[in-house]
Amino acid sequence: MAELLSDGDIAEFSQTLARGAGTLGINLAHPELHRLFYELLTQENEKQNLTAIKGGKNSALLHFTDSLALLTQPELQSGTAGRRFLDVGSGAGFPGIPVAAEMPALEVVLLEPRAKRCAFLENCAAKLFAESGREAKVQVLCGRAEELGRKPEYRESFDLVTARAVSDLRRLSELCLPFVAVGGVFFAMKSCDTDEELNEAENAIEVLGGKVRRITDLELDAKESLKRRLVVIEKTVPTPQSYPRSYKKIETRPL
Repeated sequence: MAELLSDGDIAEFSQTLARGAGTLGINLAHPELHRLFYELLTQENEKQNLTAIKGGKNSALLHFTDSLALLTQPELQSGTAGRRFLDVGSGAGFPGIPVAAEMPALEVVLLEPRAKRCAFLENCAAKLFAESGREAKVQVLCGRAEELGRKPEYRESFDLVTARAVSDLRRLSELCLPFVAVGGVFFAMKSCDTDEELNEAENAIEVLGGKVRRITDLELDAKESLKRRLVVIEKTVPTPQSYPRSYKKIETRPL
């Protein structure tokens, strides 16, 4: 690891993450786990292209602080013991692993379709939690959201679901809302310039059994003027059995 990360880079990561957490009003309980995850991510990024975001400052801001923005939400601030949290399209482990590091009582599931990335996530979960003696409950689920969302063991079985993706909210809602239990919530992590996208997604959200509970714009780092929008969608009724459709239909004919 020494050849990939200097002491200065690790220090910059830690300082930037602490500043971002402070901006969000979060007191980090386990900064050492975030630092270790950053080291593991940097090491693996040399073997497979996990992320184009590199360096301590950028990683701390654009991956870690961004992920921890979820912890500002009331649904994640109390009564998390035994609750299930699904990260759809986890990729390199964001936001699921940073959330798990801070909330060990939460049952976190990382859903990722690519086998190589699943192997990386499993290795991270072992090193960060099992091997270190932490009690965080993290499971890696390898598969496609539009397929697993139709299976009884996963359908409407999660209290909290999130996705940190570039897909528009109509498509994202069809991939994610089938996993959300009635009474649970879906956190869509979006940029702050998505008013038109939100208007276009109203029908899809309603058809899939959801209702927008609130829209929250958060400042992630006062120094960098970095912001994140969280669209919080409550699941009010079950999703019709015909959804989710095949990915081709979701992509070409969004609701």
